[in-house]
Amino acid sequence: MAQTIETGEGFARDEDGKLTASGQADRWTMEFNAARAGLKKWHPQAEKILDRYLDERDKSNTDESRLNLFTANVETQHSMLYGKVPSADVARHFEDPADDVARVAAEMLERLLTPLSSSDPYVVALSYALEDRLLPGFGCAMARYEVETGPADPDPETGEPILDEQGEPVEQKTFENVETDYHYWKDWLWSPCRTFEDSRWFAFKAPMTRAALVKRFGEDIGHQIPMNTKTGKKGEADAVKQDPWARSDVWEIWCKEDRTVYWFVEGFGRVLDEKPDPLELEGFYPFPKPMMARSTTRNFLPRPDFVIAQDLYNEIDTLSTRINLLEKAIRIAGVYDKSSPEVAKLLTDAGFNMLYPAEGWALHKEKGGLAGVVDWFPLEQVVAAIGVLTEKRAEKIGLLQQVTGWSDIMRGQSNANETLGAQQMKAQYGSVRIQRFQNEFARFATDLQRIRAEIISKHFDVKTIIERSNAMQTEMMDDPTRPGQRVPNVEMIQKAAQLIKDKLSAYRIEVKPENINLTDYAQLKQERTEVVTALAGLITAAAPLVQAAGAPAADFVLAAGQWLLAGTKGGDSLEAEFDSFRTKLQAQAAQPPPPDPAMEREKIKGEVAQFQAKADVQKTQMDMQVATAKHGMEMQKMQAEVAVDTAKARNDIARSQAVPPGMEFKE
Repeated sequence: MAQTIETGEGFARDEDGKLTASGQADRWTMEFNAARAGLKKWHPQAEKILDRYLDERDKSNTDESRLNLFTANVETQHSMLYGKVPSADVARHFEDPADDVARVAAEMLERLLTPLSSSDPYVVALSYALEDRLLPGFGCAMARYEVETGPADPDPETGEPILDEQGEPVEQKTFENVETDYHYWKDWLWSPCRTFEDSRWFAFKAPMTRAALVKRFGEDIGHQIPMNTKTGKKGEADAVKQDPWARSDVWEIWCKEDRTVYWFVEGFGRVLDEKPDPLELEGFYPFPKPMMARSTTRNFLPRPDFVIAQDLYNEIDTLSTRINLLEKAIRIAGVYDKSSPEVAKLLTDAGFNMLYPAEGWALHKEKGGLAGVVDWFPLEQVVAAIGVLTEKRAEKIGLLQQVTGWSDIMRGQSNANETLGAQQMKAQYGSVRIQRFQNEFARFATDLQRIRAEIISKHFDVKTIIERSNAMQTEMMDDPTRPGQRVPNVEMIQKAAQLIKDKLSAYRIEVKPENINLTDYAQLKQERTEVVTALAGLITAAAPLVQAAGAPAADFVLAAGQWLLAGTKGGDSLEAEFDSFRTKLQAQAAQPPPPDPAMEREKIKGEVAQFQAKADVQKTQMDMQVATAKHGMEMQKMQAEVAVDTAKARNDIARSQAVPPGMEFKE
């Protein structure tokens, strides 16, 4: 519920002391009047600046000659500040190499934010906002959450529709997106304040048709709202009603005091609708701090760039007009003596090699000849005046360059008589001024992306985040069931998407100036050459120290390299790779140092000798075992032979005892 707003005593309130719908209408009417009072000087001033940029003239200045340097400067600024489709850089605050889930989440969020083409609404809105900043001095764009719902899928078990507690079909998201809208500079109002942070509310208007009003605010209110964007002819009482293009200017008011959004049409006796904090953003507003020219803490109002140098622009145009008039006056013309018609023939006839007879020529000679009867138009004085005016205009252009910071060298022009040092000084002087513009525009683009990311984090479903980032096609893993096959790492992707929703603050989102400004390839090459040269110089100079001190010195040199890259323009793109290189070297240094090759050879020789000795011992033992076994076998053989001989002897004795005396035993 909206909190009670302590404003005006005469506004209608309900029994609880809160403003009613009609009381809110009275309150916003008063607020708008106060806001317009602060803008009454800027609006007509900005309209004249737009006329000047487009060279639209009224009857009083149709004969002027304008150099249109203002148009040239604005177009050059726009081209330099916005030269390509901006890409968003999303990085973790703590780049832990082992935190793969956070790394995947950063890549997914970066894909969700980076526009795909130059026709993306974010890209188009930035271009329009920048144009408004360069001309009227105020440029802004806002993020908008789009969502469509439909009946939820039936219960997979029963096939019946899913109902809520009231018996109504449950709704589910069928589509969601975050868009970027541009609103014309004149369609913005805000509470009088000194700074953007002190503002109480911001409002912008959008024209809506009758059908759109009925669809958005319902039948009862939609048909009562007046069509106040008049396009019919004056004097027709029903011009608005008869005009099929009639619209109603609906103001969308974001009030930070009570964190509520109101919809209001001026002249209608009540607010159309109000919603408490629909997006729940940290900063409440769905748009970043506007780009505002020369806004000071005295008053949060723009002061267009043209106003600062308008006197010089006007003086240059005045000099151009005078030079043009003098150039038109340059011609062969003069006055001659009417009594000498031959002079007229000499000047007007187109014949060549002609002689014209003149009566009393001797008398003419006494008067000074042809010069005595003709007075020519003073060409010398006119030409001299043109030269003086041209030099004066060049001086004024030089002063204009000092005031605006736009030297000729930055517009692709140069004086052949200038030295290289002079041209470099002019380019450096101008780059100091343009750098501020680049940083401000990059800040605006970055803040708008952060708001879009916050909407994604707080309102997108995990399913939408995964589908829009195409993570299932990029984050792969080996299939444990099918060797050699790759499948999406579903578990990691799910965790990464949930991390985006839970911990958006763990990421840095930035649109860098070089990611949006016109690329100067010569300057880019020079910056990269300087980075490589600086690193090479550091490594060469530190090589003796590393050789003498070892790993501690190497780590110090790597830290110095990081410090060098961080402070060198163009080195940030190499910083991540350098950090990875340093991490790998530190991990390698933490491992035991490799052994000395000579010691390894001696160690191997010792191990071989030891192995050979063991082998010799084993061979000796085996030989002894073989000899023992052989000896045993021989002993067994001898024992067997002895046993046989013994048995034979016993047999012989037995037979001899068994044969009677006198008989002979025959075998």
